[in-house]
Amino acid sequence: MAVRRPREIERFTLLEEAGALPGRHAADLGHRHAGCVRSRAKYGKFVGRHCQDDLVVITAAASSMNCNLYLVSRMMFSLARSGYAPSSWGRVSSRGTPVRALLVSAAGLCLAMLTSFLYPQSAFVYLFGISLFGGLYAWLVIFVTHLFFRRRRAGRWSPARMLGSALGSASIVAILLTTWWVEGMRIALIAGVSWLAVLTVAYIMINRRRRVLSPAS
Repeated sequence: MAVRRPREIERFTLLEEAGALPGRHAADLGHRHAGCVRSRAKYGKFVGRHCQDDLVVITAAASSMNCNLYLVSRMMFSLARSGYAPSSWGRVSSRGTPVRALLVSAAGLCLAMLTSFLYPQSAFVYLFGISLFGGLYAWLVIFVTHLFFRRRRAGRWSPARMLGSALGSASIVAILLTTWWVEGMRIALIAGVSWLAVLTVAYIMINRRRRVLSPAS
């Protein structure tokens, strides 16, 4: 006789797990892990498989979080050393660790967790939309930079060689624009463009201040 899958197990998919990780739902995954052995004895192999899925998803999320924690720390440290962030973030401990930059990165992580607790139904979509804009914009800058680099390097415009970068740039712009009509993804343009405007203004102000403070040549 085949083992009948419980209704709650049928509704529980890997995609739902990934979407539910932020916030209080991550704690629910932890509670399910605690009962994996008992649940497997009761329902059979199906629950065991989903417990393994939980473990894979949580491990992947923890790995990604750890990677971004140190990536942002390094970025804050570099910006501070270049004069585009508070200079205190560029200081290191006696062991050579940029502790303050790491704390700033951790503060951002805590802010994301707080957002997921306060808005559990929409936090994941908003955070995903914002990160989507960052990733696509980074690739857009790479393509555009390559176009101008090859033009200056070669001394003349070569449409055949630039076709790939041109198509890539156009595709990314099209994807970014279409997020406006995707439910929940509009935040990608709203937050992304607003943040770019803030960074642009900050960059102009910092450079203007540098020119004022620099000695006349």
